[in-house]
Amino acid sequence: MKDLSQKCYEPGGYFSLLREMNFRGKSVWVTGASSGIGEALARRLAQRQCRLILSSRRESELTRVAGLCSGAQDVAVLPIDLSKPETMCDAARQALMIAGHIDVMVHNGGISQRSYARDTAFEVDNLPMRTNYLGPIALAKAILPSLVRKR
Repeated sequence: MKDLSQKCYEPGGYFSLLREMNFRGKSVWVTGASSGIGEALARRLAQRQCRLILSSRRESELTRVAGLCSGAQDVAVLPIDLSKPETMCDAARQALMIAGHIDVMVHNGGISQRSYARDTAFEVDNLPMRTNYLGPIALAKAILPSLVRKR
């Protein structure tokens, strides 16, 4: 049997893994859950009867998505701003208070910036780095001890 890392690179990769994994009763935290792929993933995971924590900056949109996740065992809304890595330890503490532990973390939140380098201030370049890299790294490091303990 192939291990998970090999299976990810096969046709259908991650999506076939999603079909095969048992999410029933698992605590799954999804960032970027207020729209797009994150919303679709939250809805699909809810059908798999997991316990969801939905995060993004837009609380009203998270609440809307939570209302669409009727198959989940539980759905919690936890607004976070990934562009503020210094707040990720607190966000992790809140998520652990909600769920007790996290079984699966889905880093889906992110932003993009399209402009010529000569026309873009450094502060504008800095925001995607904080949101797409530093925030998720800080969040992963904050929940890592609970993931290791659970194993």
